[in-house]
Order: sequence, then structure tokens, then C-alpha cells
Amino acid sequence: MKYVCIVPIGLEDQALKELKGEKILPGRILCDKVDVKKVQSVIKVYEYWGQGKVDNFEAKERKFKGTVKVSCHRNGEHDFTSQDVEKIFGQKLGCKVDYKSPDEVVFVDVLNGDYLYGLDLSPKLLSKRDYRIKIHNKSVNACVAYCLVRMSGWDGEGMFLDPFCKDGIICIEAMRFKSGKVRGYDSLFHNVRSAEINSKLAELKIKFARMDVDWLQTKFRDDEVDYIVSAVPYPSKRVPENRMVRLYKDFFSALEEVLGKRAVFFGPNLELFKELCPLKLVEERQVFMGKSVYSVVVYEK
Repeated sequence: MKYVCIVPIGLEDQALKELKGEKILPGRILCDKVDVKKVQSVIKVYEYWGQGKVDNFEAKERKFKGTVKVSCHRNGEHDFTSQDVEKIFGQKLGCKVDYKSPDEVVFVDVLNGDYLYGLDLSPKLLSKRDYRIKIHNKSVNACVAYCLVRMSGWDGEGMFLDPFCKDGIICIEAMRFKSGKVRGYDSLFHNVRSAEINSKLAELKIKFARMDVDWLQTKFRDDEVDYIVSAVPYPSKRVPENRMVRLYKDFFSALEEVLGKRAVFFGPNLELFKELCPLKLVEERQVFMGKSVYSVVVYEK
């Protein structure tokens, strides 16, 4: 049996660091085996029963133990609805459909002009962590957080820091991957408290504290922080550009001193950030989550 793992589009290479498989479509990794209890990069996993093009949906009739629910998720523009696809597959599979309390769920994964389908092994999205009861609206998806950590090179040695930690998701995913010296700071007390609550539920000991970024030099020696990963603040309707300019300049002044190796930053609008950052930009890419597009930039000292 083979399995399809849905991972963040644009970060497949980082997901493949923990998955043994191959990329078959954007955000889709085909694997021989997967442990749904341990993987950190996987949003959803289902058995691989087949694939094809959306202009000709095909599925072989199968025997099921009981009732079945067909669930379709579409990514892209189509002249049909998810309900249309669910009806087609319900008929082709020859199953007894029950949408209220099914015994099994068949997942149909439509990605632009392609589709894949199979038995759903994660009706609850794996990206929704049980420990995460405090969620910041500008934080990141847990699977993205893990992939950003892997991009940084964090291996449990040295110091890891998220200077804009919000709900603590990046620090927690870093610590779940490799135990070590992980720190999370935020300028707001309630964000620090949220991060502490989440990390406690994750049964991890991470040091979170309230701190403005221009005080980082007082906390760390030169080059002491080996890895920095963060979803950085960005200009918006509520946050004017001139305010971000001041914040970025204060942050970069500290960053130049305390960063030892590599820094990874994530956000939907990083043009101003890139313009002002004095460090060497070594990589840039886009990440797609639904209809939203985010940027990832990587710097080295």
C-alpha cells in the first residue's frame, strides 16, 4: 500500500527530510509508509487508490466494511463543485453512502487539473495540534512552522530563537523535532502567556519571556544565537509602514550582533523587510496555503 501526504506547497523539499517518498504533485508526497502520530510536516494523509485528470473522473468499485462518506477538497478553479465530485465517486465506488456517521471516509483530492483519491487516514487535520489551544491570528500553520525550522538547519545544538513568538508554535515545533536551547520572546505579555500555555500542553520546557527586539543585545552575546526562525510583523492597514521601518531597524541592529549562523523569516508581505535587512540573502521562495501566498526569506551571517 502507498500513501499520499499533503504538505505545504513550496516546502515539499523540507517535508521530504522526514518522509521517505517522492513529490508527485505540488504539496503531494507519495510514500510507502507514514506514521501519522509522529510526522510534523503532514497536513493530511490518505491511502493512494489512484489518480487522473479532472476532465474524466474514474474510480474502481470497491468492497467496504460498512457505510462510507465521500469527502472532496478542491484547490483551483473548476466548473464543478466538491459536492458534484462526491456524488460521482459515491456512485463509481459502489458504496453505501452515509454522511452523518460513516464507518469509513474516502477522500478525493482535487488539485487544479489533477485528482487523487483514497481512504482518509486523518479525518482530523494533522496540522491542528492538540496542544495548540491558544492561537494567534498572525501565527503560522504548525506544518509550515516545522518546515521553517528544518530550513534553518536546527539540529538541537546551539541556541534557537523566535523573537516574535506569538503563540509559540515555531518554538514548540522546533523542540518537538530536536530538544535543545529554545527561546521565544514577544513584546506582548498575553502572547507570552499563550505560548507558555501551549508549550505546557505539549509537555515541553521552553523559556518564553516578554522582550522588545531592541533589547536582544542585552540578553545574548555576539553570535550566540545560532538559529532564528520567525513569522515577522509586516505593514498592513492597522500597522503603518513607518512604524514597521522603526521596528525593523531596531531588530536588524540586534540581529547583526546576536545571529551566529542562519535566520529564516516568514510572512505575506516581506518587501520592506528585505529592503532594509543588511544580512546576506541566500534563499527566497513562496509558500501557498489555500488561496494565500507567503514569502520565506533565508539569511546567513
